[in-house]
Amino acid sequence: MRQQMQGTSTKAPAAALPAMHRTVPLVEIEREHIVRTLEQVGGNKAVAARLLGISRRAFYRQLERHGLHTSIPLLKAANEQAIVPMERVS
Repeated sequence: MRQQMQGTSTKAPAAALPAMHRTVPLVEIEREHIVRTLEQVGGNKAVAARLLGISRRAFYRQLERHGLHTSIPLLKAANEQAIVPMERVS
């Protein structure tokens, strides 16, 4: 009986599953979470690390791992352009 169970698999190939049931690699989920957190804090790495519950050094390692360490200045610049100063009320 045990030999029979080992040879059979009930898993369907990922391509056969509906989109909402496909598995996403943890690395992609992690990267997206880091990007969203950085967007939320305007590119502030110290605040992002604190929100994620990791040290700044660990956060920098994650940025390098995911290839995000060079895109932070772009994120900050985009965020600064989105801020529109209020006009003074006379």
